[in-house]
Amino acid sequence: MKISVLEHGLLIKNSNTTQSYNDLIELANFSEKLNFYSYWVSEQHGVNSLVISNPLILLNHLANKTSKIKIGCGGIMLCHYQSFSIAEQINTLNLLQPDRFIFGFGYNPGTQKVAKLLNSNANVENFQQKLLEVNEFVNSNKANE
Repeated sequence: MKISVLEHGLLIKNSNTTQSYNDLIELANFSEKLNFYSYWVSEQHGVNSLVISNPLILLNHLANKTSKIKIGCGGIMLCHYQSFSIAEQINTLNLLQPDRFIFGFGYNPGTQKVAKLLNSNANVENFQQKLLEVNEFVNSNKANE
């Protein structure tokens, strides 16, 4: 059986963002010591009590602070991004630390304010198209290795 942790990056009362990120690292290390399969972080926007707004940047840092546990991002909200940009970030992460990362995707745009600020286009058809594009871009990069 594979056991994993999903962390949302809660900003605890009377704490700060720096401490919340340090807590993320501590929990990742603890999860690794328990021989868990993976440690996932989620993407959150416009929620003052959650600190992870760009998990892809955080992934490499977490991988550098651990040695073997898989580091996951669940999920990348594709409605906020261009497919090619996400694929390039995935390819770069996999180049820096092969076989360490797991990527999950979602299409929830969040609040109306967040969707407007990020110029989101959230619908099932658009999400499916972006999934196809990311998959194509990531796999075409593997073919060139």
